[in-house]
Amino acid sequence: MMLNNLTNYTTLIQLISAVNFAYIFTRFHQKVYELIFDEKKLIDNKFTAFTNDMSADVESLQLMDPIETTKGTSNAPKLEEIKNAFGKLESDWEAKKGSIIKTLQKVKNAKGVRSLFLYISLFCLVDLFNISTIHWCEGGFWEQFTVIFSMSSIITPAILTYKIIFFKWEEKHEVLCYKWTSCASFITIISSLILTIVNYCFVGWAILTDTICIITFLLSLILPFYACAFSILYIVGYEQLIKYRASNGTKEVRKRQKNLHNDKIALDASYSMFTTTPPDFR
Repeated sequence: MMLNNLTNYTTLIQLISAVNFAYIFTRFHQKVYELIFDEKKLIDNKFTAFTNDMSADVESLQLMDPIETTKGTSNAPKLEEIKNAFGKLESDWEAKKGSIIKTLQKVKNAKGVRSLFLYISLFCLVDLFNISTIHWCEGGFWEQFTVIFSMSSIITPAILTYKIIFFKWEEKHEVLCYKWTSCASFITIISSLILTIVNYCFVGWAILTDTICIITFLLSLILPFYACAFSILYIVGYEQLIKYRASNGTKEVRKRQKNLHNDKIALDASYSMFTTTPPDFR
């Protein structure tokens, strides 16, 4: 029976189980975030450099007074128009920056990651118990329970993954997240036990096929590593997504800033015509 071979991996499962429990308290997710995600560099590259250039143009505009020609025409409307356009641009830059920073904080403090580590840790404990039991209690009830429990244990991590990726628990207190996860773990164990009793005593489905045993074997080895792997991939994935949003989502404001800067240069040129001292031809 392939499931008996799981005993060769008990030390590995024990190790990752201890790691998962430790990561609940050490906030592994946030440490990975700080290691992978250079938040300051992203903000500086995508926002600070542009807003600094814009601020320089705005400060220069504030020093300009309207010019009126001898014919009575004035550049006051144009000057006011450019100032208002820069004001709107500054507001749009802040909105874009605020949206990105908000998403960054959501990713960094995502609710449910520690709950996922908790569930996987509890799974490891039951998994180790099952491995030990089927080693001396070959065939029958406990092997069926191991299969049903391992298959059922996919459901809660899938739900938690969905809630983490889409920030479904953003407003939920972390204690409530732990309670939900603990209840989900308890329900998985009890429902698996009931299904095993029903199948073993009354139905008699042949669930211990080679294919199902292979799947159960793989789940027993892969699930203990899921929380760590997901946490890393989650941050790396969102890093790429946020960088794309920061680049693609600011194209329009960067284009407007470039056009306004060109208008500012043209305005400077018109001012220089009035302020430059004419040459002396005497």
